Amino acid sequence: MKNRAVFLDRDGTINIDTNYVKSEDELIIYPFAAKAIKMLNDAKYLVIIVTNQSGISRGYYNHEDLAKIHEKLKSEIYKEEKAKIDKIYYCPSHPDEKSRRRKPAPGMIEEAEKEFNIDLNKSFIIGDKLSDIELGINTGIKPLLVLTGKGKEENEKLKNKEYSEQVKVIDNLLKAVEYILNK
Repeated sequence: MKNRAVFLDRDGTINIDTNYVKSEDELIIYPFAAKAIKMLNDAKYLVIIVTNQSGISRGYYNHEDLAKIHEKLKSEIYKEEKAKIDKIYYCPSHPDEKSRRRKPAPGMIEEAEKEFNIDLNKSFIIGDKLSDIELGINTGIKPLLVLTGKGKEENEKLKNKEYSEQVKVIDNLLKAVEYILNK
């Protein structure tokens, strides 16, 4: 039997987007994030983060710094709600590089699908950017745009996209999870 997953963007969705979180000290997790992730855990959804991290290729931080940031993220949400992130995939490539892993390209989703035996048709992606939404559309995952982070300005751009009818726009991660669980 295949697993269901909710794929989450990181910056602007789980934590405040400070325009490159360069160290664990700069990581500020939204107060509702741990509860939202715990609700997904309890509903037997895999919780997988897919995040573009071009700050590495730009020289703002390195892979070790990012590992410390992700350890703090996992530790904080566990400490707060006993919530668990199943895996974090990231792409360090610069936007000018043609990486198959950089959102909206499907590489990170394809890796997760194979590693965790995921049914993409029963899965969701939540993010604050059109690249998250386009990743969902490109891979058959139901996309939800949150209005935190860059979500409000991205929502304006969404109105002009041919795929806008496929996207559910919701206030924040907690409201998005409530929407998924009530579907």
